[in-house]
Amino acid sequence: MTKAWLAPAKINRFLHITGQRSDGYHQLQTVFQFLNYYDELYFTVLDHNEILHKNPLPGVDPEDD
Repeated sequence: MTKAWLAPAKINRFLHITGQRSDGYHQLQTVFQFLNYYDELYFTVLDHNEILHKNPLPGVDPEDD
């Protein structure tokens, strides 16, 4: 069964890097505002453990996407 999920648009009002965690990721402080625009993402649950991309990007290896 294919299901649509909404991915709402947002604007970052500000983004501050406040530090770095021990795992290398940064700590962030942000405020964002959702907009009344969105993308629709469609996913189908399959019986196998593969992830298939129906529209691969030219020149981008699947493991880098």
